[in-house]
Amino acid sequence: VAVGASHVPQLSMCNMLIQSNIPDEIRGRVMSVYSLTVFGVVPVGALIGGAMANQMGAPLAILLNALVVIGIVIALRIAVPAVGQLD
Repeated sequence: VAVGASHVPQLSMCNMLIQSNIPDEIRGRVMSVYSLTVFGVVPVGALIGGAMANQMGAPLAILLNALVVIGIVIALRIAVPAVGQLD
């Protein structure tokens, strides 16, 4: 329930950060790529997560997926330090 309830504010925050930090000239193109990524890739991830849960059980699948997300966030913060300074 907590993950589902936090999804809407997270999407709203990402949308706000993207739109406020990109130039007006390319905002439409950037938002189209963002929308494609969010609404096109999420179903693929859900399919993979569902297959993992079917094979190894939901708790382990959630744990592994959470560890992957944490690893990606840490790598992003190291590779692009400016991400940590977005307001």
